[in-house]
Amino acid sequence: MVAAQQEDQLKSPTGKLLSECGGEFGLDVLSRFEAPVEGVGRPDIALDVDGLLCGYVELKAPDVSIRNLRGRDREQFKKFSSLPNLIYTNGNEWILYRSGERESTVRLSGDVTVEGPAAVDERNAEELSAMLRDFLAWDPIVPSSPRDLAALLAPLCHLLRDDVTQALSNPESAISELAREWVLPDSMS
Repeated sequence: MVAAQQEDQLKSPTGKLLSECGGEFGLDVLSRFEAPVEGVGRPDIALDVDGLLCGYVELKAPDVSIRNLRGRDREQFKKFSSLPNLIYTNGNEWILYRSGERESTVRLSGDVTVEGPAAVDERNAEELSAMLRDFLAWDPIVPSSPRDLAALLAPLCHLLRDDVTQALSNPESAISELAREWVLPDSMS
């Protein structure tokens, strides 16, 4: 028997579900697995809708509570919460986040690992369809004032600052080399 992570078993079916739902909504949805986001991490799925990045999905094992993340999962969520359109799911529960704020939650009636498609009743299907339509139809936020722009960019600037600080601590990094080049030689000052 080949061993595999439980959450990895959700990648293909979740990607297929999102693509098929997108098709039902008239959207061309492409799932990309293990998509790195500079300074944030590697969410399990990135979604392109009609050729543009729409959002991310992070998968957890079916026995992991996604409402009360702990340890490494909690630290990971702190980073992922800067993403503007994100779904966390363990297959049985789905939570849509917008910039770290919980927008909606869908909890299936049954357990997909035991009951398969029978775990989803009609109400669950309608709620999940509404959530996925909202998720896939997401439009980027356009700030309407300097204050809104600052609020939108602040989490990203924080991540960038942390990355630059880390890179500067490595004298071999490209940013350290650039910093050395910017320093004027004594003869030119």
